[in-house]
Amino acid sequence: MARLPKLTGVGGSEHARWVKFHKHEGLELIYVNKGHCRTMVAGAEEALEAWAGWLHVIPANTLHDQQRMEMSRTTYLTVDTADVRTERWPRLLYLGPESPEARWLCDIPDLARTFSGDGEVIGGLLLALLHKLGARIAARGNGLPVPQSVATAVSFVRDHVAEELTVAAVGRAAGLSGSRMAALFKRHCGCGIIAYQQRLRMDKARRLLQDPYMRVSEAALGCGYRDVNYFIRLFRRRHGVAPTAWRRRGNERRAKAATCT
Repeated sequence: MARLPKLTGVGGSEHARWVKFHKHEGLELIYVNKGHCRTMVAGAEEALEAWAGWLHVIPANTLHDQQRMEMSRTTYLTVDTADVRTERWPRLLYLGPESPEARWLCDIPDLARTFSGDGEVIGGLLLALLHKLGARIAARGNGLPVPQSVATAVSFVRDHVAEELTVAAVGRAAGLSGSRMAALFKRHCGCGIIAYQQRLRMDKARRLLQDPYMRVSEAALGCGYRDVNYFIRLFRRRHGVAPTAWRRRGNERRAKAATCT
């Protein structure tokens, strides 16, 4: 029976500091959620530049650093890849914020906590993620280069997620007209600017609702929705259940995981 990949490290951080040279025994995947990061691999002539939507792929036992060029947020996994071969993977890959690979990668830290005692569940998720990344690399090489304007637009939307935005305003922030910005954003991110903001708001809503003392109306306002009923409709459309039901299910999963540890 083939051995499943194993998660050896997981986390995320938001800061503007330099992470000194280090290495891991397993493959490291560093996804840039926000900002601009520059990674230098020992022995390489050029640094790896990455903005929001990009993935650094650092082979096992490879000495590297990471410099945050501005306030940046990243999600990282270190993985014992088992039987999945990753030696020929490119060290920089554009996923885009709406890709399934990016969503899976960013969900794994929460899932790892939920299923902390079940290595097969996490191993299966990692296997699916690695195969998905491998298929993307095989089909698209190093991925579709993203213009700096799109990276700037993504960061701008993330930084103003709870504010009322227009396509024209995002375009101005990136130095483009609204129509040009909308076309580029759709091509590289797979969705429109406002749809992307809505997805970020729903992601934030899930985080806020983990607080058992936060009312649904407060979570709605924290995500930029003054109309709580509209927020509930959007949340139900996105997640299949109302916010209160989603929170109850999350509490039940966490309680069950706690009893198994």
